[in-house]
Amino acid sequence: MTALNLSEERITHRQQIVQLLRMAIDQRWRFSYVIMVRNHVETRPVVPVSVNQGEGTFSVDRQIERADANSQEAIMFRAQSGGISVIFKARVAEATAAAAGNVQIELPYEVRCTQLRRSTRIDVKTLAGDVPAVLYLAMGFELEGLLLDISTSGAQFQVAGDETGRFKNLQMLEACKISLPDDFVLRTGVQLMGLHYNKMDDVTVLRCQLVDMEMADEEKLDSYINKVLEQADSSVVVISSQV
Repeated sequence: MTALNLSEERITHRQQIVQLLRMAIDQRWRFSYVIMVRNHVETRPVVPVSVNQGEGTFSVDRQIERADANSQEAIMFRAQSGGISVIFKARVAEATAAAAGNVQIELPYEVRCTQLRRSTRIDVKTLAGDVPAVLYLAMGFELEGLLLDISTSGAQFQVAGDETGRFKNLQMLEACKISLPDDFVLRTGVQLMGLHYNKMDDVTVLRCQLVDMEMADEEKLDSYINKVLEQADSSVVVISSQV
């Protein structure tokens, strides 16, 4: 049996993927999948319940919502436990033999692993020019702000005024759009982890985890961060210990 190693960035061995999914079920990792609503990303919780290696599937506890009910495209799934985040794409299996109410998903060909607590974060306040961001809230609301710092797993944003009352429910924030240099526009889901109001500057700072990011965007973001680190001095680097 091939041993599972979560320090690897990419897991492609079928036996390792099966081990990972079984471990996630046993340890009750937090799972979700992505759906596009009104041109922005939203997430839906889902619970994996079993893995069938012989059939090459795993089952989840509910139907998968789709913007296009007839779409056969792969669905983005994400799971997290502590400082480990995994992301993969998989298709709903055509033939379903799972228990009533469950849905079978084909095993993914590749799983991406991220050690969240080892992410290198760049402080964009030290770079030339502001980096604008749009925050998408529940009920269709939007807030314009600025990006303060970012890593492949988390970011901090600044919005004008005291917005602490709006975010008493941390689930209020759903997604964001960040207009990074080099014409890189990042659209991804976000999970608000905390916030505080800076009375002196009259701004609210939001600390967020980036979730349900497309693999291609994650790779572009990682390349952008590495490019900044190569071109700038050490003042732009912050080591993130949480997100």
